[in-house]
Amino acid sequence: MHFVLSTLVLLLDIIGFFQSDGRAIMVEPPHRSSLWRFRYPTHVNTEDDLLNCGGFEVQWLQNGGRCGVCGDPASGPQQHDDHGHYASGITVRSYNQGGSVNVTVEVLSNLLGYFEFRLCPRNNTSFKLTQECFEQNVLWIEESWSTRFYVGSRGGIYDLHVKLPSNIACTHCVFQWKYSTGIFVTRLSYISIKRLVYMALQSHV
Repeated sequence: MHFVLSTLVLLLDIIGFFQSDGRAIMVEPPHRSSLWRFRYPTHVNTEDDLLNCGGFEVQWLQNGGRCGVCGDPASGPQQHDDHGHYASGITVRSYNQGGSVNVTVEVLSNLLGYFEFRLCPRNNTSFKLTQECFEQNVLWIEESWSTRFYVGSRGGIYDLHVKLPSNIACTHCVFQWKYSTGIFVTRLSYISIKRLVYMALQSHV
């Protein structure tokens, strides 16, 4: 079966939290608000490396740590969620059931911490995206041999292989990348970042 990726979180859109000066972007598969960089007919977002739930104060002091599934502030418009300004409904990749997603992340401002990847299986956009759906499928990362990949202290390009479930098939799956940084802003919490991607997952049969 194949997953269809749409854009951390991209969701992919990348979803996650990070410090206000932290910047990272998932370039493969391209997340929802970065599709314009790859000549897709979508809205331009020049801050597609900053889907950080509104920043530390908004996420933690105003929203109690909550964040939209695509990295938008929980209390504001969900611009990267389904039917939001940056949501195009474009399926950008297709994968085999039980295969791997080749993921490339560019870290522009390193804040230590770790990456995680999740999948919400669905066949149409009438199924509302929730974080609970993503939590049911936390994906295995081959390079770290776990569900977390610790970034270390260097910036630049990270190439990873993320294992897809062997028992899931869907035509409009959503792939989520979350970057939880290792930098404390206060004693309250770490910062995070998220992104989303639409994908399709096909069976081998």
